[in-house]
Amino acid sequence: MKSAVVTDDGDRFSVALFPIEVPACDSLAAADTHILFSAPKTAGEYPLKLDITDLNGSQTITFVTGPGQNVIASEGILNVESVSAEKVTIGLLAEAEENTINGRFTTTICKTTN
Repeated sequence: MKSAVVTDDGDRFSVALFPIEVPACDSLAAADTHILFSAPKTAGEYPLKLDITDLNGSQTITFVTGPGQNVIASEGILNVESVSAEKVTIGLLAEAEENTINGRFTTTICKTTN
């Protein structure tokens, strides 16, 4: 992934990872393939899991593999390494079907404009 857009959505961060360069905080960025997930705003390790009886306790990532095609990863680890007022560092290790990600990034936290 070449670019990350992280938006402060109140209780959590909304994260989009792109295989192309996108401008910082571009909430309209698009690519045929990308990765989407939300992340807690508190540093820590969060195992990926999907529990249909506890959706609030679930943590997944979505591999967007093409227009209208998604693969949900529910096994792996999300590591929110550090959070400041302006930047966040996140590590991610996940695999689902033929899709994998293993890496970390630091980027600016974008504010929502309501």
